[in-house]
This record gives sequence, structure tokens and C-alpha cells, in this order.
Amino acid sequence: MEQVLQRIFHPNQSSPVINHQQRLIMRNIAILLGLYALFAFGIYTWFMASFDANTSSLFPDREVRHMNSQVLSRGTMVILPDRPDESYRLDTGNIEIFQTDPAIQFNEFDPYLEDHRLTILGTVNNLNDYSVNSRDVSVSLYDATGQNIYSCSNNTETLAANGTGNFSVVCGCAKNPVPAFSSMQVTLN
Repeated sequence: MEQVLQRIFHPNQSSPVINHQQRLIMRNIAILLGLYALFAFGIYTWFMASFDANTSSLFPDREVRHMNSQVLSRGTMVILPDRPDESYRLDTGNIEIFQTDPAIQFNEFDPYLEDHRLTILGTVNNLNDYSVNSRDVSVSLYDATGQNIYSCSNNTETLAANGTGNFSVVCGCAKNPVPAFSSMQVTLN
């Protein structure tokens, strides 16, 4: 009140609108609001992390799968989907396999067709005496007339010298299902 009266009776004199005690109170309020915001963000992050870890059990019909990860000695991480039920395994009789480099070869090759998704899991051997960057595994699906009707690809892990690396190729999802096919071509580039 004194400040208001002082401004009315002495308009040319400047007096502080906010005194030192009010400035300290405002600073403390700002610090408390900042701490509250950090606390709220931490709780939100923790909640979302625990929600993501349990998503597949909360929404079993969604396209969310737990992932198994392997950490290599070089520090790179490769995420492989869970191996589907063996009842979904495809016969490899109608699958053509091409390997463009004789020193890089398929070791294990397991195709699965589950609902609207084609999953191919396997390993690749590097027969070289030096490490090789990741290689491309391409999958092409063909209808009965030989027309290419669907393609997808993924990379292998970095392959150590005389080592083995994993790969997974997942084709299709609920929004873009794999069409019915009569043959498949898998190429390792």
C-alpha cells in the first residue's frame, strides 16, 4: 500500500515494485515448479517404460512381440523376433536360394508363415579370414504364373572372420499382409 501511495504522491521518483523478500519468494516458487516438472517427467518415463514392457500381455491381439536381443562382442545389437511355433514352418521345397558370394553362405534357414506374416530366421557363415560388413537378405514371393507379387529384405549382423551371424527377415503385417504365393526366392548379397 505504501508503494502505491508513494507512486501517487511522487510519480517522478522510481521505487522498486517488487522488494527483495517478494523476489526470494518468487525464486523459490520457480525452483519448486521446476522440481515438480522433473519429478512428473520421471514418473511419466517410468510409467511408459513399464507399460511398453507389458504391452503384449495387455493387448495380446496387437502386433507387439517381445524381442530377444543378442549383443555381439563388437557392441552392436541385433534384435531377432521370437521363433514362431513350429506348426507354422514352411516346407523349403519351393524356395530357391541364391548366394552371390561363395565365401558368405547360408548356414541355417527357417521360414515360417503365420497368419499374415512371413518370418525367415537363420544364420550366415563368413568363410573369409577377415570380417565382413552386414549383408542383405532379400526375399521375393511369386504367384503361380511367376509374377513377383511381394518383396522384402533385411541385413545380417556384421560377420566376424570365419564367424557366423544371425539374420531375420519379416515380411507383412496386419495392415499389409503377405499375399498367397506359390514360390519364394531368397538371395544373400
